[in-house]
Amino acid sequence: MIQPTSITRSKRKTISISISKTGEVSVRAPMFVSDKKIEDFILSKQKWIEDKLNKINANTQTFQDVINYEKLLVFGDKFTPVYSSNTKIELDDYGKILIPAKFKTPDKVFKKTKDWYKQLANDIIINRAINFTKSLRLTPSKIKINDSRGRWGACNSRGEIILNFRIAMLPPFLIDYVIIHELSHLIEMNHSPKFWNIMSIFMPNYKKAKEQIKNYSFCLTLFN
Repeated sequence: MIQPTSITRSKRKTISISISKTGEVSVRAPMFVSDKKIEDFILSKQKWIEDKLNKINANTQTFQDVINYEKLLVFGDKFTPVYSSNTKIELDDYGKILIPAKFKTPDKVFKKTKDWYKQLANDIIINRAINFTKSLRLTPSKIKINDSRGRWGACNSRGEIILNFRIAMLPPFLIDYVIIHELSHLIEMNHSPKFWNIMSIFMPNYKKAKEQIKNYSFCLTLFN
């Protein structure tokens, strides 16, 4: 039996299992439920847990070089960081991202690269979002980039669309999905059937994107 990473008891009525982006298996259970009942529940979910972990492991292997910062994802493509005499971070035409040698220390390279991603998102992603507001005839009060560590985007009660700068790591198809998803919340704030019906109108193939974006959830742990 797969052993959970953690078991948390609280004032809840049912047992549940969740698996994090990095493969931690967490069990939540009612305060006084027996260890045996928890074990039986985990056993009943064994196939589901294994399938989830296998998918995470396969995805981790595919993107291990990105997770280790040996390569950087930019709009879904991998680029190899190399030091150069450039005065600013730039992409070349040969699959490389040129990092100014003047940054010197790893900490500074990390910070400057993160800042570069944020600027990229501000320069390109926001314009992309604005184009969608026009084509979909939606009017958010503001569109801005942030450094959220848990989700790709949000739409708040003030009508503001907030997009995670890490969205710049995603392929264009998934970038569009995140933007349209958040803009759809201007009409329906929850994830009810009505919301997904709106999504199907604005983006008929949204289900494909909804499934694919799960493969990039590890990006939300990068540059933290």
